[in-house]
Amino acid sequence: MMRTIYFKVYILFVLLLIDKNLAADSEQGFTYNGMKDAFVTRDGAARISENGLLRLTDLSDKYETGHVFYSRPLKLKGNVSFATTFVFAIASELGANKLSGQGMAFVIAPQRALPGALPNQYLGLFNETSNGQSSNNVLAVEIDTVYNIEFDTVEGPHVGIDVNSLKSVSSTAPAYYVNGETKQINVNSGEPVQVWVEYDGIDKKLTVTLAPVNTFKPDTPLLSLSKDLSTIFAEDMYVGFAASTQTVPTYHYVLGWSFQINGVANALNLTSLPTVPPQSSGSQHTKPNLLLILLATLGYIFALVLLMF
Repeated sequence: MMRTIYFKVYILFVLLLIDKNLAADSEQGFTYNGMKDAFVTRDGAARISENGLLRLTDLSDKYETGHVFYSRPLKLKGNVSFATTFVFAIASELGANKLSGQGMAFVIAPQRALPGALPNQYLGLFNETSNGQSSNNVLAVEIDTVYNIEFDTVEGPHVGIDVNSLKSVSSTAPAYYVNGETKQINVNSGEPVQVWVEYDGIDKKLTVTLAPVNTFKPDTPLLSLSKDLSTIFAEDMYVGFAASTQTVPTYHYVLGWSFQINGVANALNLTSLPTVPPQSSGSQHTKPNLLLILLATLGYIFALVLLMF
């Protein structure tokens, strides 16, 4: 009898120890090859499909915002390093390489929501009042597909590092480096692109690197910023994504995501990521409409002919 009780107590102790270790591990990082079983909180237009494709916005409305945050808070203040990598794709209603609305961002914020955040040029991050306020405690890496004269210094699509404001502290056109050569990336082509965001908590340096999927991570980052992020972060921070549209309904997708504190983010298994639905070109959208108009016109003419007889 006593042996049975001791055995049960021992098993309970082991289970509690395992659970504690798992919790500690989850607080240090996570890897999602597809977002179906991701431990996240979402709002707005954000949805996760059965195949694990995270859709921050869709084509159902012109003015949409979508947010997804990892549900557990992370300790990033102090001399803490972190690294993340994710694969995204942006697909406009108008088709590949056409005008889209407005863009998306990787976000680190003090809560699992961005109250009052607007669509359009605010990317679902801020609004007219909150933009630029130091009390936001927000760091974002934006992938912006539209030039907004009030915020942007790069005309056309760009990547930027944002600190409490949509006026990026560092920004440039999307590109990657291969053998010293700069190659441009069309971020609204509908094709997947991988991003690496890494912060060295000792050297106080943040870097952002982009590359097309199935391309090795470039040795040279696209953007870098020397700044002590501890001056921005609160004690508890949440990591996630935000996106918004304006006049052009657009899909903003996340296919996979990895995050790690004080270490290298786990590499994503690119072959197991969900696929992005094929895009139609803008001209293909107009063909059915022209056909309907033609049929309606012929029907009207045919009815007039019948009435004449």
